[in-house]
Amino acid sequence: MPQLTLLERVDALETRLDTSGKTPAEIEIRSILTNLGKLLNTCSGNVRIDLDLGMPNLTEYSEDSITVMMEKINKSIVRLVSRYERRLSGVKVQTQADHGNVLGVYFTLEGFLPRHGELPVFFRGKVNPGGRITISS
Repeated sequence: MPQLTLLERVDALETRLDTSGKTPAEIEIRSILTNLGKLLNTCSGNVRIDLDLGMPNLTEYSEDSITVMMEKINKSIVRLVSRYERRLSGVKVQTQADHGNVLGVYFTLEGFLPRHGELPVFFRGKVNPGGRITISS
């Protein structure tokens, strides 16, 4: 199961991982989505073995204009995903303001799965006012 991370493969030995009816690409996309959720909700500086792992404190961006804030969030996500989620290539992120909530920001993350013939993948996410990031496919 090269589509899964090492820890997911170890966990699958102990639990029954239901992969029936799913293609290897679907399994890998689900694994990437789980990993992205963890990466994007880890604060940089909290992992002692790698202080760069995680997102910067997004409240530091609140003093900037919405355009500057979205640009910084965009760059932070691209840096994090490019460095820590190697199963994706050609990562692009676009951000847009949540007009219903001034403190919320939506983003899309696009990339390719090289192991599956450059299969394009697309994720949607939201940075909530409290800094929590949700992501889905």
